Amino acid sequence: MFHNSFTKSIGIHGYAGFVKSFIMQYVMLYALSQGLLCIPTAMMSRRSVFLGGKHIHILFGIPADRYLSPHRMAEIAITKLLRDPKKLNLLKALDCLFLDEI
Repeated sequence: MFHNSFTKSIGIHGYAGFVKSFIMQYVMLYALSQGLLCIPTAMMSRRSVFLGGKHIHILFGIPADRYLSPHRMAEIAITKLLRDPKKLNLLKALDCLFLDEI
């Protein structure tokens, strides 16, 4: 049976202790078992390491300088990605990106 529709993005929200991270890990396990390329990431470094992924700034090459404008941060991130073809190809081939603690 072939399905020609898909869900573009899903958001899980709730209070602390609402098992959001557990649900995300469960869905990620299912996606990996289906052969999809998935990467977990988070805004907090410890959380991204706990999930087995990379910090979102490292994954996308976003500079950590708070005094830059969002436009300049995006320019720097794109430049860094274009200089690293392995990371760029990984992001192009990515099926699912799991963001935690946004």
